[in-house]
Amino acid sequence: MPLRSRACLLITVLGLVLRVAYALVVPDRFTDWTDSRNYLSIAQHLAESFRFSNSFQPLGEPPVGVSGPTAFREPLYPLFLAAELRCFGESPRLVYLGQSLLGTASIPLVYAIARAALGPEAAAAAALLQSIHPYQIFYGANLSTETLTSLLLLALTWAALELSSRLERGESPWPMALALGLVSGLAFLGRAALASVALVALAWLGVIALRRRRSLAPTIAVAGLAGLVALLVVVPWLARNARIWHRPVFVTNAGENLVIGYNDLARGGYERTRVREIDREISKLPYDESQRDSAFRSRAIAWARAHPARVAGL
Repeated sequence: MPLRSRACLLITVLGLVLRVAYALVVPDRFTDWTDSRNYLSIAQHLAESFRFSNSFQPLGEPPVGVSGPTAFREPLYPLFLAAELRCFGESPRLVYLGQSLLGTASIPLVYAIARAALGPEAAAAAALLQSIHPYQIFYGANLSTETLTSLLLLALTWAALELSSRLERGESPWPMALALGLVSGLAFLGRAALASVALVALAWLGVIALRRRRSLAPTIAVAGLAGLVALLVVVPWLARNARIWHRPVFVTNAGENLVIGYNDLARGGYERTRVREIDREISKLPYDESQRDSAFRSRAIAWARAHPARVAGL
């Protein structure tokens, strides 16, 4: 085995050992974070009846969507968690061990990205940092999207780099364009904010083509294929939501997140006072999850338009 491959393997094994060790020493119970309990509730419904529904609501806190069919969370992590529940049952320890394996997969991806961009020495250093990073180890033993999101972000970056490299070498780009589209669609389903990363990656392919004085036609073609595949991955989720709420809906937490960031008490942190107040106000009226999201969104946008200087400072 070449020395460089051996270094990557050893660093990956180190990361696996650290993640598994942490998953074995944390308490054998699911965390009580509101987000975690919400993900678990959705995953339990998926595992039992394949319904993307929520039955958890925190006491004394703003609701996490509504009870029943929900789009308050992106679907990919609850689906992954549901698969773990089907395989391992309601065993927090085994679920955490499964997530530790998932997190370990990010280490060779970091190595591959850094090697392509900076060389083998930098790749080994970057992989080692990913291997021992406390947050990467910590989130593997928690019900949260961070482990899956990190993996998707790295996979998207690697696919874009590999596609660019194949275009540069004159090799067939189509398999990697399919892979980039698939990863981009999954990334969007895992964390909506990653859609912007996918768009930047596609635009970056065009910038590279212009800088290398290559024809833009092949780049546009592979970017179009990647975009089409990504759209096909996302369409079933959009269709499901449109069937329930009779309007285009991706997630229904965007309005609440906007209110957290845009209100007169906001200081750039996690300020939910206004969220509680708006929830108390609209709870007197019948509303569904999509209507709640729209109400929050309109309040946040109205405040932002009335206070552009504050928005710029936040």
